[in-house]
This record gives sequence, C-alpha cells and structure tokens, in this order.
Amino acid sequence: MNTLSGHLPDLEKSGEGLTAEDVERLAGKAMADDFYYRNGDEVGSGVSVTLQTE
Repeated sequence: MNTLSGHLPDLEKSGEGLTAEDVERLAGKAMADDFYYRNGDEVGSGVSVTLQTE
C-alpha cells in the first residue's frame, strides 16, 4: 500500500497550489517511524572494506 494514498483527498484539495515541499512534509509525518526514510543518506555509509594480498 502506498504510504500517502490515505492522504490523496487532502493533497488533491491543494490543486495547483501543491508544492513538492508540501508532499515532502506530509511524507515526513507519514513515515516518521520508518528507519530507512529517516536514515536514507546514512544507511551503509559506515561500511568499509580492506583487502590484503600477499
């Protein structure tokens, strides 16, 4: 199920005045508990690999 599908009536009411920032703000509220949404840019960034050859 699409996370924002329940909010479509509210989004549609905005009509031409709807901005990307409005959708992003609503998505942030709807997905506040989602680990990947909150940490998307940081997930996996602390991983490093070292290869040693002889």
